[in-house]
Amino acid sequence: MTDWKAIILGSLITAALTLALGLAIFPLFFLGPLLGGFATIYLITEGKSDGGP
Repeated sequence: MTDWKAIILGSLITAALTLALGLAIFPLFFLGPLLGGFATIYLITEGKSDGGP
């Protein structure tokens, strides 16, 4: 016979971890490129990236 308590507990733990990790990691896909772009623009306007050797 199937142990339904173990299945339910396992699925709740999986759902909680998926939700927690999704909320923690997913915004980085948006914030990483945005912050990188702003940092690049800042460095270019400050004259720290002249593009030459």
